[in-house]
Amino acid sequence: MTHKVIKSNYFLKFEEEDIKDIKQYCSNLPYKEQKIVYEGDNEYRFTSIAYPNHLNAETFSKVSAIIQKYLQKYNDIYFNYDLDGNLDIQLLRYYPDGNYKWHCDYGSSHIEGSVRKLSISVQFSHSSDYEGGELELINQYGQHVFLGKEYGDGIIFNSKTPHKAHSVLSGIRDVLVVWATGPEFR
Repeated sequence: MTHKVIKSNYFLKFEEEDIKDIKQYCSNLPYKEQKIVYEGDNEYRFTSIAYPNHLNAETFSKVSAIIQKYLQKYNDIYFNYDLDGNLDIQLLRYYPDGNYKWHCDYGSSHIEGSVRKLSISVQFSHSSDYEGGELELINQYGQHVFLGKEYGDGIIFNSKTPHKAHSVLSGIRDVLVVWATGPEFR
């Protein structure tokens, strides 16, 4: 299935060198299968997750610094949110049938007193590595926006934005997801 990618100021592109470095720093992290059942839906979320936040402080700092250079630029230009400098980071691996149905990221964080305010999703697989698995969002105009599937394609968005990851039909889709946190919106 092909979806039209609606261009947005919030699209970003991670440099190949940055992706390579993040993957290298996280290469020893184990992936754990995670399935979320919501309101009786046994297929609400199905993916495998690795947690860069579990890296030693020095290595996590390197991963965080790479992400912060993209985050800071886009927050300064488009959002101007009050952030606390902390990041929740996950590496997701979607196998065939892996998906995450409609949801929003806003809310709880592992940092007490903080909430997720900005979300980032970046393609860490090449488009030829998988079929399906499109990331779909609903923007402020009610348009359905699809993230491109090229290596390094990314998007930054308000964590209250509804979005979903369509089921992967074949292959493996790797994704970096990040949540920037801060105090509750006023």
